[in-house]
Amino acid sequence: MQPDSWNTVCALADYYDSVSPFPQEQNWVLQVLKIAEETGEAAQAVVGLTGTNPRKGLSHTWDDVHDEVADVIITGMVALARMRPDPGEFFANQLAIKAARALAGTGRLPDRAPARIRNSAKAVIIHDGNVLLTRNLWRGKECHFLPGGGQHPGEPLPAAVRREVHEETGLTVSPGPLLWMREWASRPGDSSDDGDTVHRVEIAFRCALTSNPDLVGGHHADSGQIGLEWVPLEKISSLATLAPHYRERIAALATGAPPAAAYLPSELGE
Repeated sequence: MQPDSWNTVCALADYYDSVSPFPQEQNWVLQVLKIAEETGEAAQAVVGLTGTNPRKGLSHTWDDVHDEVADVIITGMVALARMRPDPGEFFANQLAIKAARALAGTGRLPDRAPARIRNSAKAVIIHDGNVLLTRNLWRGKECHFLPGGGQHPGEPLPAAVRREVHEETGLTVSPGPLLWMREWASRPGDSSDDGDTVHRVEIAFRCALTSNPDLVGGHHADSGQIGLEWVPLEKISSLATLAPHYRERIAALATGAPPAAAYLPSELGE
């Protein structure tokens, strides 16, 4: 797969989302049904290639079949990109898992390239003594995360955090000072769904809310996101569903003194 293929697919997914009048989950359903439609057209091309429809005869070539199969693949890729914030990584992991099952012991399983490093822009949004968190299901548990997500190639980090916050929450923000940077790497076997190590660099910005604070939800939330919540700052220190490195830094903001930007301890052995 060409390096920029997923960038093109994500651009298509964003465009289709922007022009659709339907709710998010209805778009997902329609996109999956579109895969079935394209599969039917590929089957029709095979019928035309073999001449098994007496009325139409030999109406297609192998090139036509190839075109239709490509349409099936592209439609499936767009479906993943519309449903997930990490379609390329998810697909690569799923391919590795399924290939390992089929090719185990055959000597045909290729060495897997190391996972690419992914930058994630995070937002700390404080309003009326509350901080905005997303509620997510992660590895079978309910957790709180900061809103934000992956940076696109060529996209400045402040633009990434603005886009991600709007996609996940429906709110608009103005990025301000850099608060911290943190690296995190999983280990193979951390979860039954992990096909490889994930190396993520999180960059958190203090962001000012520039829209109504009512939480109505965004148009492209993470697949595991189940809600949004304004959490009082005085409760952050005891919020067990929020990672300790977040609790400590966010609680410090309650004093009103802006902390210096920091590189936070990570699980990379440094």
